[in-house]
Amino acid sequence: MRTIENQDRFKIDEGASDETYLYVDVKDRGTVIIKFEDEGIVVDVFPFQVADEPCATTWAHLSDLFPQEDN
Repeated sequence: MRTIENQDRFKIDEGASDETYLYVDVKDRGTVIIKFEDEGIVVDVFPFQVADEPCATTWAHLSDLFPQEDN
């Protein structure tokens, strides 16, 4: 599914993306990598300069995404 039209700030790197990772290049800013994991979702932000580690990261566990209600 591709819904971004006439968008010049966000580009999906289809060559690097697969069923686990989605790479999004953000114009003049950096690269955002979204990772699908068994435990939830991880998002890493990398600057355009070569970096071994992300400059920011966050995640959501399945329990955060699907909280169980107390009965």
